[in-house]
Amino acid sequence: MPSLSNQPKLLLAIYALLGVLAIIFALLLWVNPFNFESTLSSTQTANIVAQAETLRNKGENAEAEKLCLNALKKLEAADDIQKAKVYHALGLTYFAEKKFDEAQDSYRKALAFLEQLLNQEGAHRLTLENLRLAEHLNAAIECDLADLLVNLSKYAEAETLYKSALEKNDQYLGTIDMQRRISSKLSEVLPKLGKNSEAEDIQVEAYSSDYSSKDLMSEIKRVQAEFESKKIESAQQITQLKALALTAKRKGRDVPYVDAKTALAKATMEAGDPTKAKKLLVPVFSFVENAHYDKETEAIWLSRARVTQAACCLALHENKEAETLLTEAGAVNPKLLFAVLQFHLNTASAREVGLKDYYRLLVDLSQKAHLESYPKKKLKVESIDELANLYNQLGIAYVSFDQVDKAERCYKLGLDLAKQAKNIGRQAELYTRLGRAAVLQKNYAEAEQYYDKSTALQSSIKAPTKQAAQLINQAISENYAEVAAMYNAMKNNSKTQLNYKLAYDKDMKSHNWVGIYSYAQYMQVRGDCKGARAAYEAALNNLKSSQNPSKVYVEIIENRLKRLPVVANDPAIDALVKQGDNLLDDHKTAAGREVLQKAESATIAKFGKESVASAEVYREIANYYMNFQMTTDALPLYRHALEIAQKNKVQLPRINYKKYCTCLSQDSDKSKTIDNAKQIISVLSPVVVEIEADPDPLDKLYLSAAYLLLGEAYSTQKMYTQAQDYLNKSVSSAEYQVSVSRGEKTNGTLADALKARAQNDSKLKKYNDAIAGYKRAIEIWEKIKSDPIVTAKLADTRILLSDTTAEAKKL
Repeated sequence: MPSLSNQPKLLLAIYALLGVLAIIFALLLWVNPFNFESTLSSTQTANIVAQAETLRNKGENAEAEKLCLNALKKLEAADDIQKAKVYHALGLTYFAEKKFDEAQDSYRKALAFLEQLLNQEGAHRLTLENLRLAEHLNAAIECDLADLLVNLSKYAEAETLYKSALEKNDQYLGTIDMQRRISSKLSEVLPKLGKNSEAEDIQVEAYSSDYSSKDLMSEIKRVQAEFESKKIESAQQITQLKALALTAKRKGRDVPYVDAKTALAKATMEAGDPTKAKKLLVPVFSFVENAHYDKETEAIWLSRARVTQAACCLALHENKEAETLLTEAGAVNPKLLFAVLQFHLNTASAREVGLKDYYRLLVDLSQKAHLESYPKKKLKVESIDELANLYNQLGIAYVSFDQVDKAERCYKLGLDLAKQAKNIGRQAELYTRLGRAAVLQKNYAEAEQYYDKSTALQSSIKAPTKQAAQLINQAISENYAEVAAMYNAMKNNSKTQLNYKLAYDKDMKSHNWVGIYSYAQYMQVRGDCKGARAAYEAALNNLKSSQNPSKVYVEIIENRLKRLPVVANDPAIDALVKQGDNLLDDHKTAAGREVLQKAESATIAKFGKESVASAEVYREIANYYMNFQMTTDALPLYRHALEIAQKNKVQLPRINYKKYCTCLSQDSDKSKTIDNAKQIISVLSPVVVEIEADPDPLDKLYLSAAYLLLGEAYSTQKMYTQAQDYLNKSVSSAEYQVSVSRGEKTNGTLADALKARAQNDSKLKKYNDAIAGYKRAIEIWEKIKSDPIVTAKLADTRILLSDTTAEAKKL
C-alpha cells in the first residue's frame, strides 16, 4: 500500500491519464460525431430512412435529401441491403422534388445492390427469412420505379415492373396491402396499353384477396348501397361484385355466390348490356336447380334472379319470356316479387343508369307482373304494405314521364292498400303524392284537401323516438311549404305567406330546416332580401345542429348568405314598403304606388339619395313592382340602385340584374332600343357566366329568361347568329327546368323561349324551324290557365305563325 506521502503523486498521475483519455475521446467525436464506428449500424440506417419519410411528409424534401446523401457517405463498408434502403429513400425524395432523372438513378442503384445481395452463394447466401425480406424490398422499389415511369408516360416499362413486383410479393408471402397497391396501379396502366380485360381481371383478384376475410353478404350490401348513393360508379360496382362472386365460389359459400352473381347481372344490365347480363344468370339458375330445393326455398333464391332476367328479356324485346318469369316469381311468393320490383325501381330513381329508358322498362316490367290480379285477401299484411309502396314508386315513375293521370291511379291503389295494411305513415305519404299530382293537374282545391289529410295523419302518429318525431314534423312542414308553393302559383300572396309561415313555425319548434329554407327561398325570389337573410340564418342553425347535416345544403345556404345584401333597418320605411306590397297584391295599384313612393322619399331623407342603404331599398321596391309587371316604375329604381352598387363595388343579387334587363327590354322609349340592347349584353353576359358555373340551382331558374334577353338584344342589333346561340341555350335551359319541375311557370318560360327562337329563325329565313317553334309554343300556352298575358302571347304567336307560313309558301 502506498505511503501517505506518495498519495498526491499517485493522484496527479491518475488525473493526467484521465486527461489524455478525454482528449482521445474528444478527437474520436470530432472525427465521427454519430458513432465510434466508421459506418452506420442497420438500426441507424432504419432510423435515417424513417426520418427521411417524416421529413418528406412534412414537405421538407431538401432536408430529407441532405440526410440521405450524408448517410450514403458512411455506408461504403456497409452491407448491400443498407445501401439499397437508403438509395430507395433517396429515390422517393427525388421523386417528391420532381427530380425524375435523379430518382430513377437512385431506384436503379438500389435494385442493383439488392441483385448483388440476392445472387450471393455459399456461406454468404441469404437465409430464407432474409431472402424474403430482401424480395419484399425489391418489390417495393420496383413498384415505386414503375410509378415514376408512369409519370413519364413509359407505360410498357411500368407494366413490366409492376408485374415483377406483384410476382415477388406473391411468391415471397408479401402483404395484402402491397398486393392491393400494386394491383391497383397495374390495373390503371393496362388500359393505357389497350389491355382493358386484363386490367379488370387483376383488379378483381385484388378485391377478391381483400374480401377473403370479410363477411361477404355485408360486402354485397355495401357495394350496392355505395352505388345507389353515388359513392362509386357502375364500373367499380361491377368489378367489386365480380370479386365477391369469385371469393364466394372459392370459399364454397352458396348464399353469397347466388346473391353476388344476381347483383352482378342486374348491374351489367343497368350498364347497358342485357345480353351479357342474361348469360350471367345462367349459372345461378343451374346452381339452384341442381341443389333440389323445395319450392319456397327456391323462390327465395330465385326471385331477384327471375325479375332481373325478366328485365333483360324486356330490354331485348322478349316480352312473353319476361311475363312467364314474372308469373313464376309471383306465383310462389308475391311478397318477394313486390320487394324485388321495388328494389329495381329504387335503384332507377337513385341513379341514372346506362340502359336506355331503364325507368320506363321497369314500369313495363311492373305492368307485366299483373300486380292488380293478386288476390289481396290471401296476402299477408307485410306483403300488402310492400305492394302499396311499389304502387307509390310506380306513381313517381309515371310523374317523371309526365303521365300524371296514371301516377294518380297508382297513388290511389297504393293508398287503398296502405289503409288495408293500417300503415298510417304510408297513407300520409301517398296523400302528399296525390296532392302533388293534383297540383300538376291544376286541381288546387283537391290538392289542398289531400295535403290536409296527410298533415292530419302525420299529426296523429305517436312517435316512438325523438328522431321519429322530428321526421314526422319535417313531413308536416314540407306539406305546408308545398301548399304555399301552390298558392304562389295561383298568385295568392296572402295564403302563400300564411302557409310558408306555418312551415317556418313548425320547423322552428321541432328544430328542422327544410320548411324554413323553402320560406327563405320564396322571400329571396320575391326580392325580400332582409326576410330571406333572417330565414336562411335560422335554417342554417337548425341544419348544423342536426345529427347528419347535409354538407351540400350547408354550403348552398352559406353561399347564398354571402350574396344577400345586408339591408339597413328602419322600422318606419320597412312598414311603408310592406304596406305598398300588400296594396299591390290586393290589386290596388295606384294606392300601392303612392305608398312605395313615400317609402322612397323616406329612404332618401333617412339615408341620403346616393347611399348603399338607399340603393338596397330602391332595389327592394323595384322588386315588388316587378312582381306585378310594373316595369316602367321599376326601371329607374333598378338603374339608380345599380349605379350606386357599381360605384361602391357592391354586388346585387343576380336576379336583380336579370329584372333590370327585363325592364330595359320593355322600355317604352323606342329611341333607346339599341342602347338598351347594348346595355343588356354588357350587364347580363358576366352574370350568366357566373350562374352557369355556380352549383347552386336557385339562380339557374332564371337562366332561360337571361339567355332569352341576351338573344333578343343581339337580334335587335341584327346579329342573328349570336342571337341564335343564346336562344338555343334559352330553349335547352327551359326544357331542363320543365323536366325537373313541371308547372305553369316553367312551361310558360319554355313557350317564351320557343317563340323568341322562332322569331330569330324567321329572320334567318329558316321558316320550317320557325313554324315548328311557333306551333310548339302555341300548344304549350293553350294548356296553361288563361289570363290576359297568356291570351296576348297566344294571339301574337298565332299572327307570327300565319305570317311565317305565308313567307315559307313564297319560296
